[in-house]
Amino acid sequence: MKDFTKRMLSIAIPITLQNLISTGLNLVDNLMIGQLGTTAIASVGLVNQVVFILNILTFGVSSGAGIFVSQYWGKRDEKNIEKTLGHILYITMGAAVVFFVLLFFLPERILMIFTTDTEVIRTGATYARPVAFSTFLTSFSFIIAMALRTVEKARIPMYVSLVALSINTVVNYMLIFGFGPIQPLGVFGASLATLLSRLVEFVIFVNIVLRRKT
Repeated sequence: MKDFTKRMLSIAIPITLQNLISTGLNLVDNLMIGQLGTTAIASVGLVNQVVFILNILTFGVSSGAGIFVSQYWGKRDEKNIEKTLGHILYITMGAAVVFFVLLFFLPERILMIFTTDTEVIRTGATYARPVAFSTFLTSFSFIIAMALRTVEKARIPMYVSLVALSINTVVNYMLIFGFGPIQPLGVFGASLATLLSRLVEFVIFVNIVLRRKT
């Protein structure tokens, strides 16, 4: 019983901490952007609602696939684990393409669904376009994190999320408010910071996958 509890906690605690870190990333964004005024916080909030829909889709697909991955892991059937991950990556990347098109090419039209405030729409579009590129990165990272947790490597996604949060916090401040020779970029700077942190997260996960294959 003690071994079971210890094993369960070794998985549950890192997952819980990772979720807290992810929440912290959004909290840091909101706190810093909130200092730019109500228009900025409203525009970013609306864009994030659209991104949240993609996150829900990715979470649903990965949760379902996680059941199969855990079963295959119990049999140490790595071939079917890779096959399952390949299928869900195709699905999530397909969804990411759709959301990329909406956020990069049609952000004004999408935001018009939620508000008629032209300034919020304009500011939101400025934020949406860089964030659009992060849809691919986030979806990939989400799936790999799920796979690592399923095969009892829950600490790795937690550490990666911590790195992403640290980068996002520092770069957010530098790009939003300016630092030294860097001019303040406001909402656009926040979107670049988000993109950079997601890119670093993606690169780390890719490196983990490639190392596992060698």
